[in-house]
Amino acid sequence: MSVVAVVPVKHLAQAKSRLEGAVPDRPGLALILLGRVLRALQESEALERILVISPDPRVEEACRGARFLRQKSRGLNPALEEARQEALALGASALLVVLADLATLSARTVRRILTAAPAVRGALLAPDRLGQGTNALFLRPPDLLAFRFGSRSLHHHQEEAARSGVPLELFWEAETMNDVDTPEHLKEAALS
Repeated sequence: MSVVAVVPVKHLAQAKSRLEGAVPDRPGLALILLGRVLRALQESEALERILVISPDPRVEEACRGARFLRQKSRGLNPALEEARQEALALGASALLVVLADLATLSARTVRRILTAAPAVRGALLAPDRLGQGTNALFLRPPDLLAFRFGSRSLHHHQEEAARSGVPLELFWEAETMNDVDTPEHLKEAALS
């Protein structure tokens, strides 16, 4: 099984915009969060490769142990499609998309995602704390579903899976639900 993980990162000037005024260095925070996610993915020792895609070349410096892809398109879903094509070219049999702001993600939880993921064909979604967004997405094979990240992405991914007849599992665990979007989330993640 060859699982490739993909971590998308916005341009750092736009990172964590909902924390403007609460965090003096939002780009720095975005890089700290990315570092935590990459460490969890690497320490899981369960991935063939880790790709980080971003339009911001400054992100490359934070990608120790991961391969940096300079995003050519605009937007999250097109970025993920670029990374998916790279993963397929690398021979991936499955794709794990993990958003870069899961501050408490651990290697153990990454391994649990992969254990819970479909063994043959299917998708697994890790919802956000509100049950509306998607914080992680597993696809086997990598091109099984179109990416539907954005507002109410959990619902849109579920619709896409139903329309395509794709078996779908939900993964409800605190470490994948707790993204960092507000000052309260920063406190929960011990980042304030």
